[in-house]
Amino acid sequence: MNFEQLMFFIVIPLCFIAGNLVIAPRRQRHIPMRIHVLSCVVGLIIYAIGMVILYRFFL
Repeated sequence: MNFEQLMFFIVIPLCFIAGNLVIAPRRQRHIPMRIHVLSCVVGLIIYAIGMVILYRFFL
């Protein structure tokens, strides 16, 4: 696995998860945790679809 694949498919989603499930609940206490989890899941799905399309067709 080269550096680009590592960044695209492992490191960036981990940063996204940390932002949505660790940092955001501390900053926005009025929003329920299930909304943060749903936002994280939907964001990861959209990110995965976009990165697979980008990786397959453009790189």
